[in-house]
Parts: sequence; C-alpha cells; structure tokens
Amino acid sequence: MKRLVDFDHASIALAEGDRLRFLAVSSMVETELGRGATIPLEKSVMEWVMENKKVNIERDFARERQFPIDVTFLNEGLRSAIRVPLFSKGEVFGAFNLVSRHPNAYGEREKEILLQVAGQIAVAIENAKLFAQAKQRKEELEVAYHQLVETAAALERGKQELEDAYLKMARTLVLTLEARDPYTRGHSERVVQISRQIAFEMGLSQEEMRNIETAARLHDLGKIGIPDGILLKPSAITPSERVEIQLHPTRAVELLRFLAFLEGTLPVIEHHHERYNGGGYPNSLHGEETPMGARILAVADAYDAMTSARPYRPAMTSERAIEILRQGAGTQWDPDVVEAFLRAFGN
Repeated sequence: MKRLVDFDHASIALAEGDRLRFLAVSSMVETELGRGATIPLEKSVMEWVMENKKVNIERDFARERQFPIDVTFLNEGLRSAIRVPLFSKGEVFGAFNLVSRHPNAYGEREKEILLQVAGQIAVAIENAKLFAQAKQRKEELEVAYHQLVETAAALERGKQELEDAYLKMARTLVLTLEARDPYTRGHSERVVQISRQIAFEMGLSQEEMRNIETAARLHDLGKIGIPDGILLKPSAITPSERVEIQLHPTRAVELLRFLAFLEGTLPVIEHHHERYNGGGYPNSLHGEETPMGARILAVADAYDAMTSARPYRPAMTSERAIEILRQGAGTQWDPDVVEAFLRAFGN
C-alpha cells in the first residue's frame, strides 16, 4: 500500500451510536487511538464525512486543524490525512483513514486509489454483518474479515496473493453457508468435481475450466443473505420466497463484481439457473445465449441437488437423476452438456 499511497497511520472506523469505534488500526507511530478505541462522534471527522458523504482531505495539521482528533495526530508527529467514506445502501457507516507524517500527502491521485479500496472494505464489512445476522461461526467471520483487511492494507504483496485472499474470503462465506444446512454440506465441492469432468469431456481450455471451477465453488454465495426460514424450509416455498431464492445468482455477482480477475467467472455464476428453452432466470436466456460454463454448471448443480437429500424429500438414485437429465436435454439443459455428462458418469 505504501508504494501506492503514503501513510504512517491507517485505520477503519465505524459509527456506533454516538461513538466512533476504531475497528482496525495499523500505525508506525505511537498512538492512543489503537484498535478498539472509541471517541465521541459529535464534531468528529466521521460526523463530517457522514453528513457530506464525500472524501475529507486535510493538507497540514500544523497550519489548520478542522477536528479535535487533529490535535492528537499533530502531537504524534503526523501532518496530513485523508478520510474515505464507507457506504452501505447509499449511507455512510464508517471511514477508511490514512494519516501521514508529511504535509500535503494526499490529493486526487490518492483519492481515486482509496475510493476503490474503500469499496472493497465496505463489501467485506457488509458480508460480516450478513454473517452475524445468519448466526455464522465467529471464528470463520474473523478469519474472512481479517484476510480481506490485511490484503487491502498490503497491496504491494502482489496480484496473486490479493486474488487468493479474496477467493479464500468468498470460499469461507460459502462453507459457512453450507454449514447452516446439513443437507447441502459439501455441495459446492461435489459440483466442482462434476463440472470439471464435464468440461474435460467437452474439450474446454484450461482457462475455461479454471473459470468454471471457481464459479462452481462460489455459485451459491448469494444465498448468504437468505433467512434460514426460507433456505431450510421443510415444505413447499411460497411464490414470494421463490423470488427471494431466485435472486441469489445476481446477489453473488453483486458481492464479487469489484474483483476484476473474476471477469470470466461472474457470467457463469450469474446464469447457471438459465434454461436451454429460455425458461430460467435471471434473464430468460435461450440456448447458446447462456455461456457454456453456465450450461455446464447447470447440469452439475442439478445432478448433485437431485442426488442429495433435502428437508422436503429423500435423495434420488443416480439412475433416476440421470433419467431426468435425459428427459430435460434440449429443454432445461443443453443436450451436448448432458451428453458429455453421460459419457463421464453414465456408467
């Protein structure tokens, strides 16, 4: 990060009632504002950022101090700061803050870089809130959150490390989701294995296979926000509940859209519930309008779902599931993909 943006003190601060809490702090100077510290929200820079919904830049504390906290920073040898808002549904709930020993350390260049980082941090924090609402395991939440924060604070470690950390975070979310439902535990990994074999049978490239495998691991990520009362319902769901469930591919893409390296994966996730005859969702695509990876994932996902027990029905036999795939070839599923599946698993 320091190679991109100069800082000697970095923090993520959240507004909680009438207080401002420092959720994470990384400082190269001795500071009284460590992780977990709180200060009054009133007349703070956070109050200003929440009201104005824009970036705050202070160029030199020695010349001008806008907020009470500036005195503390100046006493610690710091001279300039930038505070970038964290947004959720159009409202500011926190800020990503960098402070430097140097005056005039922050301008438009740093602002553009940090707006991107702040967007990723905001998504991570929103995911954490979804964890809490769904009563996810605390340890997994902390690991996923800190992996993302540590990566955002250390961009210089390299592109590959950054990509791996994001995928681990998203994978942790999926595993935590599956832990809520004993009927789907291990589902995504089974779908990975089935999808990989189908893609191999169809002669897809290594890059296409990697995109499909990543999509298979993350395809149910959007279900993280669906209440247990719907997701684990032991009886038939209502039309409104069905609409809620059918939003999960789009929600998964929303959670991952900031990650440019998933460009080839997102269409596979978004369209894995399209039907070959145009009767699927979210866009009612027909035939080859649906990406090949999504057509492969649709077959793999359906087979594993049919052969897994659910709260409202027992698991089907493999023979019965294959029969249904044959019957649906050309209507629900791509017949070429079904053929490739049968070559790989028909016996």
